[in-house]
Amino acid sequence: MRRFIDFVVRFKNYITLCALVVMSFAFMSVGSLSQLGGFRAVIVGSIGWMQSVFAWIPNPVALKSENLALRELNL
Repeated sequence: MRRFIDFVVRFKNYITLCALVVMSFAFMSVGSLSQLGGFRAVIVGSIGWMQSVFAWIPNPVALKSENLALRELNL
């Protein structure tokens, strides 16, 4: 049992990705989008809420490009 837990902990990102891909294929095969309307609204609302919670974390790529632009402006 310990080896299984170690395996799950080690590969949790890949396991999560596989589970989400399987769920995506299952939802696509349903065929009727009206059945997924409420579920989709909950998911989109949750993702929007999570983005607003983590919006304070700076984007390193944007910060780097902004720093370069400011350095050139100062020169």
